[in-house]
This record gives sequence, C-alpha cells and structure tokens, in this order.
Amino acid sequence: AELRALADEELQGFFSSRMAELRPGGQMVATFDGETSDVSHQFSRTYFLAEKALKAMIEEELLPHDFMVHYFIPTVSYSEERCNAMLTECGLNAIEKTFLDIPCPYLLAWQANHDSVKHADEVANAFLACFKQQLLDAMAACKVPETKGESLLQQLRSRMSKFVAEAPAQFHTGGITAFVHTAKPAAS
Repeated sequence: AELRALADEELQGFFSSRMAELRPGGQMVATFDGETSDVSHQFSRTYFLAEKALKAMIEEELLPHDFMVHYFIPTVSYSEERCNAMLTECGLNAIEKTFLDIPCPYLLAWQANHDSVKHADEVANAFLACFKQQLLDAMAACKVPETKGESLLQQLRSRMSKFVAEAPAQFHTGGITAFVHTAKPAAS
C-alpha cells in the first residue's frame, strides 16, 4: 500500500508538472507499466525468475542470507481505472488510452524455432540490462565486496538462463504497457 501511494504521488506529480508546462489544448503521450484483469506489466514474469535464482544463490551461500531484504524492484503498474482517476485529478483529458499486451520477442522466437537455450540467454540478459544497478546496490547494502559484483551477476545470469531453459513459456518479458494520449483542456 505504501509503494502504491508513493507511485500514485509520483505519477500525479508527473502529470501535474506536464499540465503546468502545456499550453491550453497542448497534448502529450505517456507510457508506463500497465495491467489488465488478466495480464500484468512487462517484465513481471521475470521477477519470480530472479527470486528463484537469487534464493538458489543464497542457499549455496554465494549471497548473504539477508540479500532479499535489500533487493527490491520498485514497480507499480496501472489499470485503466487507476489511470483515469489520476488524469482526472490532474485536470487532463484523455484523448486515447491503450493498454497493449506487448509480446516478448524472445518468446516469439522460441515459439518459432524451439531454441530454449537462446531464449533463456536473451531473457536473462534483458533482466540484467534493466536491473543490474539495483542488484549491485543490494550487494553493497549487504557488504558484498565490490570486486565480487560482476562475478555474482554472471552466476545469477547463468542460473536464470538455466531456469528459463527448463520452462521457456513460463519466463519471458511480455506484458501490458499503457500508452496514454492526453491534452490540457483548451482555454474557454
């Protein structure tokens, strides 16, 4: 609930700032993590994968036992209903809203060629490209020597790849992205 409140405050601040910058009738497009009743946001399926791999590394004593206390991906997605409430609060008119289920390109390739190893490597690489700094920050908070960081990331990548290869349809980067086209009301 606290994270949701902070995320709402941040998104409302973003929309309010843009509202102040726009001239009457001015328009903007914003994209952010979306959700529907059936599908969560992009990359959400990789969070369970990361947790599984990190817990394996903790069990093997490669990472400190308190690592998960320090590691967190601060992501909040928005449904169309929450998005509408946010726009209304900021005085913006929605011209168009689309919540698209963006497929994972690696999953599509795997479905075509059944190369689970390539799919696994691409998903693990994509995850690390997005969340490397948060992982390094958590390691620093746990007092893991900085010299071990890259090696541990490679071990994490290896474990993630292994888990994806075992269940390629389960772990991928697909999900909902919200595209919101808004306008500041024209002056009367």
